[in-house]
Amino acid sequence: MRKFLISILIVLPFLASSRAAKPQRSIAVCRLQKSAIVRLEPGTMKLVSEVGEDENLTIILAGLDTEHPVLRGNFGESELDVVRRKPEAVWLAETPTLGGVNIWTYFRKERVVILSKQYTQPGAPGPFGLMVIGKCE
Repeated sequence: MRKFLISILIVLPFLASSRAAKPQRSIAVCRLQKSAIVRLEPGTMKLVSEVGEDENLTIILAGLDTEHPVLRGNFGESELDVVRRKPEAVWLAETPTLGGVNIWTYFRKERVVILSKQYTQPGAPGPFGLMVIGKCE
């Protein structure tokens, strides 16, 4: 009986942890809905901000459990680099053709994605920043 009790005490934590661990979603289909832009007003040093509604762009984040997930959207496909991964979220870096860096953050529990992009465009008056948030399936 003692051996039986000891074996249960050894096995029980493994069973509990395997039941508690939920599989991570590897693909997220997200609809980007709200945006905010910050930039310099042309010809001045005045800071400008704009808020957008109903962006209605759909993106797919595929391979979220890999080192190089892929972003697919209206503008093509881009390979991403994992900046940081935690159980609740994954932070992904994209190097866009316009320059700068885009950071995509996917929050697993809430199934929300946030894009943050910052860059200067050739011929633009100065730095430009954009944040977009959306819900994912």
